[in-house]
Amino acid sequence: MTPERPRGGSVSAVLHALFYVFVFFSCQYVVTAGYMMSLMTGSGTAFTLDEAALLSLMEQVLSQTVMITLISNLLTILVICLIQTMRMRSPLKEFRIRPVNLIRIPTFLLFGASLNALVSGTLSFLPLPEEIVAAFENQYSALYGESPLWLEILSIAVITGITEEIIFRGLVNSRLARGLQPSTVVMVSSVIFGLAHGALIAVVYSALLGMVFCLLYEKFRSVIPSVLAHVAFNATSYLLAALDERWMLPLWLFSLAAVLYCTYRLFFRRPTFYDVAADMVGEYPLRDNVEREIIDEIRRMQEDGDISPDRLEQLAEAWEENERQYNGRAPKAPEEPENSNANDNNTKE
Repeated sequence: MTPERPRGGSVSAVLHALFYVFVFFSCQYVVTAGYMMSLMTGSGTAFTLDEAALLSLMEQVLSQTVMITLISNLLTILVICLIQTMRMRSPLKEFRIRPVNLIRIPTFLLFGASLNALVSGTLSFLPLPEEIVAAFENQYSALYGESPLWLEILSIAVITGITEEIIFRGLVNSRLARGLQPSTVVMVSSVIFGLAHGALIAVVYSALLGMVFCLLYEKFRSVIPSVLAHVAFNATSYLLAALDERWMLPLWLFSLAAVLYCTYRLFFRRPTFYDVAADMVGEYPLRDNVEREIIDEIRRMQEDGDISPDRLEQLAEAWEENERQYNGRAPKAPEEPENSNANDNNTKE
């Protein structure tokens, strides 16, 4: 299974990507509007809203932001699953939910949590205008403290993280890749993801965060790594909200070191054989054609659903043998020209 390559027009690719963004926001609008209508109908003020009643209605809606977000995200996933089923497509394949090495899960989680601490610490140190900070805080204030903590974590950290990665990485990225080059896909997808987050601060850091998640998706060709990092990022916000400010600088320094460590582990470290055997379509820095042939054979076995333990053991031995031979190679000393001594003697004569 190979990464997507451009095979269509760029306009068509962007329109297909935006369709799923439209579905995402439409589900949010439908759920929010439905809840508002139920409140107005229940109070008997459906057609007699004055300014005070409207403000009261908005406050009630904001108080239920966490629940509305949970329901709208679940509705989004349900609608897209129905769309893919009607098109005779597998939702799991369309969402790009592909296997990765389970050993990497702690690294994905640490990466997301450290990114949040790094971003939050950086924003707290910057001398940003008060009105921009206030707009950002007002936008997200309803997500904290209005509902039970377990519900906030389930809705905002877990379900929102899963839904946004399915939409913006699994569907948007794969559609953009049909008509755009990989670097353009990352840029466009990140901008769309940033614009979906409202306030100026949120737009900027979400676009940058979206770029990181795009690179993570492109690296492993699966949404699982970016889902885990995104969930950890969102969940860390609840931990940071309870943190004393005097710990922010030490935490920022630790998070910087952790992000650098995770970046090396995820993007630059050479793979082991079991990384290759577990990651169905990840991209790796390879040394030679032997490693490429081993990866290609493993992926053919994965696609056919016929993974033989004996064959995997043989491939593991071939990988290790190639590794030993490669590490045992020493640079060859420059060879002396043939008959050099004879030439020297002739010269002396």
